[in-house]
Amino acid sequence: AGGALLVFLYLGSERREAEVEIGGREAPEAGEPFTLPIVFRNTSSVNLEEADLAIVFPEGALVRDGSGSERSLPRIVQRIGTLRPGEEGRREIMVRLFGREGETQEIGASLLYRPEGLRARFSSQASRSFMIGRVPLSLFWEITEHVTPRRDVPITLRYSSQSRSRLD
Repeated sequence: AGGALLVFLYLGSERREAEVEIGGREAPEAGEPFTLPIVFRNTSSVNLEEADLAIVFPEGALVRDGSGSERSLPRIVQRIGTLRPGEEGRREIMVRLFGREGETQEIGASLLYRPEGLRARFSSQASRSFMIGRVPLSLFWEITEHVTPRRDVPITLRYSSQSRSRLD
C-alpha cells in the first residue's frame, strides 16, 4: 500500500525528471544533409536508470548510421544508460529530409527512463517541425506548338538540379 501511494504521488505530481531538446536548422533544403542535435538532461535529484533515447523521423527521411551509409528509418533507439542528477547528454544525427518547398516535416524524440528506486518507466518528449526551405530541382517541358488529333506528339522533359549534395 505504501509503494502504491508513493507511485500515485509520484505520478500525480507535475514533476519533470528529464528534459529533451531538438536543435537543427530552421529550413533545410530538400535532400541536404544536416546535423540534428538532440540534448537531454536529468533535472531531478535521483539517478535516471536504463535511459534510452528514441528518435522518430518523417516518412522518406534518410538517416546516416555510424558506418556512413544512409537508410530510411522510421525510428532509431540509442542506449544512454544511467543519467546522474544534473547530468546532460547530447547526440548528433545526420539526416536528410525530402518534400515540397514550404512543406513541414516533424521529428520527435523521447527519453525513456526509470527513476532510481522505482520500477515504472517514464518518458520526456520533444518534437520539432522543420520546413523544407527550397527544392533544388527544376522541371522543363517542351511540347510542339501544333497538335494534330490522333497523332503522336513528341514531348521532352528536361530537369536541372542545383543541389549541393547528390540526390538518389
